[in-house]
Amino acid sequence: MKAYNRYHPLTLFIYFMSIIMMTMFINNPIMLGISLCGALIYYGILSGIRQVKNTCLFCVSIILILAVTNPFLSYNGDTVLFAVFNTEVSLESVLYGVNTGIMMSAMITWFLIYSIVVDNEKFIYLFGNIVPRIAMVLSMSFRLIPLYKREYVKIKDAQKALGYYNEGIFNRIKNMLRIFLTLMSWALENSIDTSMSMKARGYGIKGRSHYSRYSFRMTDAIMIIIILILDFYVLKDIGAGYSDIEFYPVIRYAASLHETICMYMCFGVLVCILSIVEIKENIKWKYYVSRI
Repeated sequence: MKAYNRYHPLTLFIYFMSIIMMTMFINNPIMLGISLCGALIYYGILSGIRQVKNTCLFCVSIILILAVTNPFLSYNGDTVLFAVFNTEVSLESVLYGVNTGIMMSAMITWFLIYSIVVDNEKFIYLFGNIVPRIAMVLSMSFRLIPLYKREYVKIKDAQKALGYYNEGIFNRIKNMLRIFLTLMSWALENSIDTSMSMKARGYGIKGRSHYSRYSFRMTDAIMIIIILILDFYVLKDIGAGYSDIEFYPVIRYAASLHETICMYMCFGVLVCILSIVEIKENIKWKYYVSRI
């Protein structure tokens, strides 16, 4: 069992929302780099080396694309590197594109982790009683892409086994069309089964009881207190302007390194809390197994 399953859904939701909101609105490349590194480390712990390698390649491609395209969309910046088709490419535009790419990569990775840790059951537990219809719609929407992806692989493997999957560009188009039609028919049938199952279980009826296997424990209270303390120190320094950085017309950093070191350390601990917990639990598990 993963260590995050020991925490209450509210604890996990507060943790991910604090990191995602900070990553979304800060414009500091060092903090964004810390956020991305922390996300990749935790995603590697959860999904394995192979998945994190693919994610790293995806993140690098996003950063490179934005670093290349941003100078042609933003003509600001005083440090001109070269000109392409009478368009001046400035250092500030390139670095701003890199900064935006790191931010987008970190956001995507954190949302991947969020979809693993806070599953549909936890999401419905958090918001099912407050906004039941919206919670159900969002929960079903979140699971559509992975569900369709798994069914697509099943249909493709089945058609390969039956000999329907042939090589060649026209055969591939024909095969994809056949898979698409099969997937759509399965989706329609699955939606009918889901609606009948929900109706049979009394969803939407007033007075319907809810079962919950989650309990708020002392470890959740301690974790929330730690998260809020780290959030306070980071947001205090952000409010003081220590994270401010200007890219245009020249790069200007508002604070010196010794003024921001505490902010970086607190933010680094924040993004690595669950990674530390997972590593600690893995070491403990291996130690107990070795004693058997």
